[in-house]
Amino acid sequence: DIDVRKSEAFSADDKMRIFEAVEQMEGGFTGVNTVLRRAMTDWLTETLKESTNDNDISVRTMLDRKLAFGVLMQDQGNYEAARVWLLPMLPHAAAEYGERSIFTGKVYFNLASVLDDLGDYEKALKLYAICLNIREGALGRKNMDVAETLNNIGLVHKNMLNYSKADSYYSDALEIYVAAHARQEADDEDLDPRLLPRLADTYNNLGVVQKKQANYNRALHYYQLSLDLRLRVLGSEHPIVAETFY
Repeated sequence: DIDVRKSEAFSADDKMRIFEAVEQMEGGFTGVNTVLRRAMTDWLTETLKESTNDNDISVRTMLDRKLAFGVLMQDQGNYEAARVWLLPMLPHAAAEYGERSIFTGKVYFNLASVLDDLGDYEKALKLYAICLNIREGALGRKNMDVAETLNNIGLVHKNMLNYSKADSYYSDALEIYVAAHARQEADDEDLDPRLLPRLADTYNNLGVVQKKQANYNRALHYYQLSLDLRLRVLGSEHPIVAETFY
């Protein structure tokens, strides 16, 4: 997702000054994000046109660009266009990288996400299951991309109103993220920048399904954990933080 508020700067002071400047611009963050998405779409469209006419470009470069374009279409809410763009990529990705490659798994993942957005939940679950199998085989059960897949399977079950199943998948994802957090801190590593946002999202997702099942105390517990992390990562002015308060 293109969002200026997720960007980083050389220092916290620089980031604050940049954000203050953006807030003063016409449309604020929303306006700047819209301009960036439009510019990215135009650039990718032109790049793909050039790639089509370039006999020297590699198949893998073309696949990378097509995947990026499909993801951008989804980000802009053009779900059917994203589906049409991503679906034909599967056999090409499998032929170039291998049926059980990480890249092919990524195509399955993104296409499943689009199908979820389109409400085609059964097909989304089938593709996520394939992605999960690929990622567990290639990366191991404890990998964060495995957790991401489990979390998204939970999202589909939540959308299907299967709250107990959603809770189970979210909990499996949470276990991996918490272990990764503990492991990285114990090894005195720089935290993977994807970790805390994903952990916060999973806490929030657990809060949602606990609320749907009328487990209000547990829902509050997870919402609070999510809020604490989102405040730490995004700051108090970010709309996702406001969503958590809501």
